[in-house]
Amino acid sequence: MDKERERALKLLNKNCEILLKRYAKQYHLKKKLDCLYTEKDGMISILVLYVSEEKEQPRLYMKRFLKPVWLDQLFWDIMDIPQPNYVPLSSHIVGAFNVDGVLMAKEDFAVPDYSVPVMEHLIAAETEKFADDLPLCTEEAYYEKLDAGTTMKHGDMMRVLNAIHRGDIKRARNLLAKRSLTPFSGGTDNFKKQALRWLDKNT
Repeated sequence: MDKERERALKLLNKNCEILLKRYAKQYHLKKKLDCLYTEKDGMISILVLYVSEEKEQPRLYMKRFLKPVWLDQLFWDIMDIPQPNYVPLSSHIVGAFNVDGVLMAKEDFAVPDYSVPVMEHLIAAETEKFADDLPLCTEEAYYEKLDAGTTMKHGDMMRVLNAIHRGDIKRARNLLAKRSLTPFSGGTDNFKKQALRWLDKNT
């Protein structure tokens, strides 16, 4: 990347940061890194916005996630990851051992000529849409999206966690028997082994 493009990309990222702070205040949201988020009735809604360059062209990337607070808590319990008595909401957004939640929307937009006004317009539109859609971000919407069988990161693991949360232990065991779940990360044991051990102990 030449220096001029590098400066232009840094300017886009700087303005993206400024805009996220502005819209967090405007829509009464919280901000952490490139995420805007909020929680209502135990459901966490997350909007991710960031700028990156692909094939020498800048793009604004958008992802929207939805997850219940209990999802991480159950995962931490199963994986025996200690947590303090009080866990701030931000710990569910960015961290080493978080479950993403269901992917509700994903899109990317071209930012021609590294245009700050174009990026500002895109971010304004996406944050407004996110705020408007918050009443639709319910636990029912979460289950509907995940139960549809859509392939997504952590999807199989979430289906196991959901079955345990719902008390459907038979389904949880069947899912664990049918799927070879990879380790959540290099720093944890295999989720399948941990989940079966947890079920043997707690059911």
